[in-house]
Amino acid sequence: MKNNLIHRKIKVSISSLAIFCILFFSFAILFFLSGCSKYKLGADLEGINIETNTADTIAEGIENSIDSSSSDNDTLSVEKSTLIVGSDTTYPPFEFIQNSEIVGFDIDIINEIVKRLDKQIEIISIGWDPNFKMLREGDLDLIISAVPLNEEKESIVDFSKPYFNMKYLLISLVGSEIKIKENLAGKKIGILELSEKCLDEGYLKKFEIMVYKDVMELLGALKNTEVDAVLLSLPIAVNLLKENKDMYVVMEVIQSNKDFSIVFNKGSRLKNEVDRVIDEIVSDRIYDEIYNKWFNYNI
Repeated sequence: MKNNLIHRKIKVSISSLAIFCILFFSFAILFFLSGCSKYKLGADLEGINIETNTADTIAEGIENSIDSSSSDNDTLSVEKSTLIVGSDTTYPPFEFIQNSEIVGFDIDIINEIVKRLDKQIEIISIGWDPNFKMLREGDLDLIISAVPLNEEKESIVDFSKPYFNMKYLLISLVGSEIKIKENLAGKKIGILELSEKCLDEGYLKKFEIMVYKDVMELLGALKNTEVDAVLLSLPIAVNLLKENKDMYVVMEVIQSNKDFSIVFNKGSRLKNEVDRVIDEIVSDRIYDEIYNKWFNYNI
């Protein structure tokens, strides 16, 4: 009997020791995890309560991982000495190839911006892609290519502040009976089909609008006096006026609702730097010099 009692006490002691060891190591593990996984440890009179925010921790870790990846890519763009710029070089005078060189208004603008950022530039001729795949995959640091500011795309990329507004010129024939723009009220005005949505409806209501599908048809209507004047976008109008100085006269210059912006990867810190430089070149009139180089039709 005595031996059995001693045996039972030993078993109880061993069991108590085992329980103590298990609890001790459990606390040790949880204490370690509290520093690594944001476990929150607490105790009350009824026992030990372990509050965990494991799901939040995992979600936060994934989010931080994504942010860190984007941040790393962006840091490379900000810190690298040479920026890779994409441009669809088929749209003069904004960007086109002349004597094997990429030139144009956009090219001069981005060269000035990158110079003021104290960086080098490499311009790559790319095809037009409305989803900016090369930019988003990290092959480019930015795109400048007469890209209209598009709010629908702001979920996948960032746009700089507008650096260009597409103006339209109201043009009539030299020698026309209409000498001032006020005399055009209620008259027939020709416009290209694709341009109609770019101009304010209230402005267009001043005239009887005649829509044409191509420039030659539009100018033919003006020449044959089927319309009293035409509305042409600035790039088209500049070429027309330079080559036919004695044939056409500008009655009015109108701003459109079409702004061009530089495109960046979503969250890029380059955007703020470029926005700052755009303000600079406008303020110190370098922008005007570049603008007049490409769009001055009075030369």
